[in-house]
Amino acid sequence: MGSDKPTKDQQHKESIHSNSRLNENESDEQASDPMIRDGVTTTVLAAYSVSHFANDLCACMWFIYLSFYLLKVIKLDQNIAGLCLLSGQIADGITTPIVGYYSDKVACKVGQRNAWYYFGTLLVAPSFLCIFTGFDFFSS
Repeated sequence: MGSDKPTKDQQHKESIHSNSRLNENESDEQASDPMIRDGVTTTVLAAYSVSHFANDLCACMWFIYLSFYLLKVIKLDQNIAGLCLLSGQIADGITTPIVGYYSDKVACKVGQRNAWYYFGTLLVAPSFLCIFTGFDFFSS
């Protein structure tokens, strides 16, 4: 009495065969589109770029707002306000590769990246509130 169900060995062979067909189709697509790199298609790349553009727009608005706030509300000197913006960029340039390295190496219960989001939020929230407190650092 033969069974029509494939054995596990037959299923495994079929899986390998279908994966090799996928890889052949993928390499054909990669050969026809020179923009495909690391399995990233043009559509996925476009989606990433739209998101990055939105991120840059938010950063641009943040810098404009912060410049206005430091110059017109806090009434800092232009040079000091520029140094405030520059210090943020320098701190970002130093910490981003460090966080990227450790987020690849450290696994947490809440997920590999989520712990870093939570930790970053805990750091940013109080520092963001300090913008509005108006500390008088430069009084003589």
